[in-house]
Order: sequence, then C-alpha cells, then structure tokens
Amino acid sequence: MLDAGYDIPAIDRYLDWMNVIGYDIRGVWNTTDIPSVLHGRAIYRSILTELNVEQGLQALLDRGASKRKLVLGVAFYGRVYMLASADKTGLHAPIDIHNKPQWCAFLFRHDMPAYLEACRNVELLKPMWIRQIDKEGLCLYATNGEDMEVYEDLESIAHKVEFVRKEGYAGIMVMSCDKDAFICLRGKNNALLEKINNGIPRLRNNLVVL
Repeated sequence: MLDAGYDIPAIDRYLDWMNVIGYDIRGVWNTTDIPSVLHGRAIYRSILTELNVEQGLQALLDRGASKRKLVLGVAFYGRVYMLASADKTGLHAPIDIHNKPQWCAFLFRHDMPAYLEACRNVELLKPMWIRQIDKEGLCLYATNGEDMEVYEDLESIAHKVEFVRKEGYAGIMVMSCDKDAFICLRGKNNALLEKINNGIPRLRNNLVVL
C-alpha cells in the first residue's frame, strides 16, 4: 500500500514530522492478538511478520522517510475479546465471534476499553483478572474467564519509549490523553502520559510530543 499510494521521499521534504499509527495493526478476526505489538513473534507467518511497530517504521525508512521526522503513535485504549473457551486464554486463542464482549462505557462500545477502564479492571479487581506480558512482542494482555483485554499499560509504554529513544525516532504521540487513568493506580492520575513524559528528556532535543 505504501508503494502504490505514497511518494515517501517527496512527502518527507514538505513535512516537519509524520505521525505513524502504531496501534490497530491487528483486528478482531478469529483469534486473539495485540493491536500494538512492538516486535514480531516466531509464530507469525506471511504478512503478519511485518505487521508490528518495529517493521512498520522500518518500512517507512526503507522508502525514504527521515527517521528524525517519524513520530510513533501509541493508543490509550485497548481491545476486548470474548474467548471461545476459558481453557484457551493465551495469544492466538479462538474467539467467540457470535457474542459481544463486555460493554466499555467510556467509549460507548463493546470492544474498546479506555486505559482507565482496563486499569480499573486489572489493577483494582485482582485476582479475577490475570495479567501477562508477551516477552517477544513486548506487549501485554489480561484474562478473566472468557474475557480478554489487550491494552497499553505502564510496562508496555515504557518499552515503546525506550524503543523510540534507542532507535532515534522523533518522538511519541498519543490517541488520546482523555483515555488515560484519572481515578486508578492508587490515586495516581495521567499515569501513561507521565511515563512517556518522564522518558522525554533522554530523547533528542528536537523531540516532538503530541
């Protein structure tokens, strides 16, 4: 799609920065997955090997984008799956596509919890929710019976901040600040944004924060 629709070197000349959507790169099709996976996994085959944050940014670089202009986008919301069985709860577990997952009141839909909702569930309703980190993709998910939530939290955000810092990209933008935790984490407000901002001074002086 990049090759067919965009002249990246020409676009790059006229832009101060480019926001790169590093989320919603997976969908609710038939198995569970992380929509903002940072790195690829050994289990992936075919096009899935390229559908991750690291490879997406590299694809832009390979086509002539300037690294100092690429701003990684992270989501302050997640996705919810209704699992086909409570016995199969890991990544790539079968999904029950005939029933709607839990209602997410903040965004007024069934499948998209704001971080403040995911935080409330996983952090405040222990031990019902079991949180797990994916060591390959450096992202997380949590399960509660036949419910599964995938979302960014302080640990996964820290991995993305470190990736941007280490690789020398321009910075980070978020979608969006209103979905951050404001009544959670023992009273700590705006936890995700604070985690990003705390990593900003270690980045280059021309960092863009949106």
